[in-house]
Amino acid sequence: MAGPFAVLTRMPAWKWKEAPVESWDDLRFLVALSKAGSMTGAARILKTSVATVSRRLDRLAEELGTEPFVKTAQGWQPSPAVEGLIKVATDFDGQLKREMNTQAALGEDGRATVRIGCPPGISSFMLIPTLNESEIDSTRINIEFHDRVFGEGLGHDDIVIAFERPTVGRLVTRKLGTLGFSIFCHEDGNVGPEWVGLTEAHDTSGSMKLGLEHFQRPPLIRVETFLSLSTLMSVSRLPGPLPLFAGRAKRGYRRITDAEYRSNFWLFYHESRRGDPAIDQTIRWIVSCFSRVERDETPDNGGAKA
Repeated sequence: MAGPFAVLTRMPAWKWKEAPVESWDDLRFLVALSKAGSMTGAARILKTSVATVSRRLDRLAEELGTEPFVKTAQGWQPSPAVEGLIKVATDFDGQLKREMNTQAALGEDGRATVRIGCPPGISSFMLIPTLNESEIDSTRINIEFHDRVFGEGLGHDDIVIAFERPTVGRLVTRKLGTLGFSIFCHEDGNVGPEWVGLTEAHDTSGSMKLGLEHFQRPPLIRVETFLSLSTLMSVSRLPGPLPLFAGRAKRGYRRITDAEYRSNFWLFYHESRRGDPAIDQTIRWIVSCFSRVERDETPDNGGAKA
């Protein structure tokens, strides 16, 4: 037995019945729920309904003779009985996408889709504005941006940009750079005792610590992302923390303190996508964006005093 199904032959007999998983379509449901951690997320990945995901997993449980997932506080997690199967199926899924993208790059009408999961401030302020001047071939590659602030692993994304280096999963990881944060106010705003910031889940981050130390009080209004915070600062005319690249004067903000926090950013993708031409081209573009922003922020270029 070859391919992703071979792992069944290595599972103890009591863990699966005589009728094993019969198709890759069945395994896609295991992979999707493993990535998403929720029925709703798996349904979104597979472009189907939650009821269909639940029904197919029930059928897989009958075929395997054991429940493939267990419900935890962190969502649905693979049971020990199918961890090996999911690992092989995930590799196969990545290899299949890589080969399809390779064929798309060679063909005249082929197209590949690359899903990028990242903080919305990164996509809105850094990546999207450079798309027209990037080396991304828009006739061959479709880019999808997905807002992502917390969480480890890839989920359903092909590439993830995060504040922290991942500690789990078989991932290819690289450091993108170190970006700065400071406190800004709208150019015609008034700096007083009140300020706006991110939700309490972010209070341990360096950017929020800047605000808490500077104003010595919690923010008057909180939002989830820097993108929303930038909009809130424009409407309220209250100061708040922003990435330096988002708070430069040309975006209508002025920096009100020399205090600064710098954070590492990391990029990662599944190891089965090594050599995928669509992934490689997208990563080159992302790296160039971070390099340009990091270069602009160096003191010699005046970026640190945006």
